Amino acid sequence: MQQVLQLFLAEKFKDKNFVGYDFRESIVKEAEKLNKFENVKFRCMDMVDFAKTRTTADFIFMLHSFHHVVDPLENNVEFLKDLYTNINKGTYVCIMEAYIPENISLQDKDKIIDLWKLRSKEGYASTFWSAIKDKKLTKENILLAQTIAEFSKKNEFEAGVLVSKRDNEYLIHKSWLKEQTEKIGYHVILCSDVNAIGEGVVLLQK
Repeated sequence: MQQVLQLFLAEKFKDKNFVGYDFRESIVKEAEKLNKFENVKFRCMDMVDFAKTRTTADFIFMLHSFHHVVDPLENNVEFLKDLYTNINKGTYVCIMEAYIPENISLQDKDKIIDLWKLRSKEGYASTFWSAIKDKKLTKENILLAQTIAEFSKKNEFEAGVLVSKRDNEYLIHKSWLKEQTEKIGYHVILCSDVNAIGEGVVLLQK
């Protein structure tokens, strides 16, 4: 998903340079195959290592990746501190995530599962309409869109099970992230929901 976003931005803003990072070499290679722009490059690196590396980037965008910093939460704090140390003053950091709603405890597995049941239904609906968009409403196209949507629904729910177990899906509360980043020294420009199922954005600046 991040790689597609990089290519989209590279096409829209040809006067800007973009670098996309992923720790999976296979994903980087696939992104390189799709890349037809001179102003975007892809590199294989874990984001924890990236945070420890000096960068002159003006804007750092993390799309559904921050939650892969493994427990305990102190590791997230160290990541944010390392990043703060290695970016220039004025650099923006945007963390787009699925956050746990403030009224649900990180340890409340049942409520998290209930939330992800809703997310999986939304995933089905949005994926179906995206898959059928601009296509003729034939039986074959509708069945294909339904198949794609079912796959999305299944994977979204399975992700929710991992979230409830805190097993490779370590989601947090936006309020916690806001508090921690302010302590480190970031200026919190935006901390807001973007929909009713947990998606949110936190925009920071050093």
